[in-house]
Amino acid sequence: QKYDSEDPQIEILECGTNYVKLAGKEGVSYSLDGENWQTSPQFTGLEIGTQYTVYAAVLEDRKTNPSKIVSETFTTDKNTVDPPYLEAYGITSDSFKVLKQEGVDVWADNAQRTDAGAYWLFSNLQAYTEYKLYAMVLETSTNHPSSVTQITVTTSKITDSIITEPVQVFDYTKSAKVPAFSMKSGTSFSSDKFDIKYKKDGTVFSSAIDAGEYTVTISFKDPKYDIEPQDIRLVINKRSITVTADDKNTVYGDKEKALTFSVTSDLQMA
Repeated sequence: QKYDSEDPQIEILECGTNYVKLAGKEGVSYSLDGENWQTSPQFTGLEIGTQYTVYAAVLEDRKTNPSKIVSETFTTDKNTVDPPYLEAYGITSDSFKVLKQEGVDVWADNAQRTDAGAYWLFSNLQAYTEYKLYAMVLETSTNHPSSVTQITVTTSKITDSIITEPVQVFDYTKSAKVPAFSMKSGTSFSSDKFDIKYKKDGTVFSSAIDAGEYTVTISFKDPKYDIEPQDIRLVINKRSITVTADDKNTVYGDKEKALTFSVTSDLQMA
């Protein structure tokens, strides 16, 4: 008389990229196709990232009846890949480039990406601004996705220069004198973008009114621009005036008469 066999249970202990290891039990046989059986609970030489069905059963022998065949599906593991190398190049004040890598995706926060053939172009950026750039290896049938590589890319400053005459001469008036200058690029900026200091005899002034010679430093205040300050010499000439004394006659012994005079100038005298 044969004995009935208890139906086995399948417990997967470990699953790698090309093998699977089961919790073996004495008397139980295992198969990956339901036809070819083995007593070893381990299968090797499997394909990466592939789904398999493993079968288990107690086979019939002279003492026992066969058990029910049970099955369990599993998928072999995929390869783990390193995060990709990431570097930006061709950095300007409004763009940068990233070389393409097969199977690698690249993106950035708040930046527009354009396919430029051999590289990704990130454009329409703000000058002198930090951008977070990311890259990862994409998942495939044989590889897990990589962890994300992150770097910070800082766009360059806008380069320009202040154009002005090194020496500027004015005649004295009661109004402040401002040196004439422009930008090499032709860009116009409001006056609050510039810091102009006037230095005369060791003292710094916010404007130049009195006659004399000033060293004027013109600086651009916007940190997104790379503009060297410019020093110029500003000269305010003294205003010439003519003082004419009025003719006076007097007789010896008379009371002394006050002397009077007149001033000739384009400026109104105080």
